[in-house]
This record gives sequence, C-alpha cells and structure tokens, in this order.
Amino acid sequence: MTRPVFDEMVSLAARRDLESLHRELQELLAGMEESHRPYVPAKLARSLDMFLESYGPSRQGEDR
Repeated sequence: MTRPVFDEMVSLAARRDLESLHRELQELLAGMEESHRPYVPAKLARSLDMFLESYGPSRQGEDR
C-alpha cells in the first residue's frame, strides 16, 4: 500500500470513534450465544478489529 493511502486510512481512523464502536459491538456480541449473534454485526466487529490493528491510533505517525 502506498504511503498516501496508508496516511488517509490512519486519518480516517483518527477522525471517527471507531474504537468505541468496536468495543460496543464486541460487548453486545459477547453477551449473546454464538448461535444468536447477528451475522452482519459480527462481521463488522471482526472487520473493525482488522482495520484498527492496521490503521488505528497506535499507527499514527508511523513510517511505512
């Protein structure tokens, strides 16, 4: 991935409170039996986990 794209993704993660959304989704899903977890919110939680791992606050100012 080129530097400008990486910077844009890090900036997007910084502008939005994706960590809170991720945390709330995980908490809601954790309280449900696996067979009753809605598919789309569960996929979103996993996707947010990957996005934040790659571009979240811990990645700000990082050289790639």
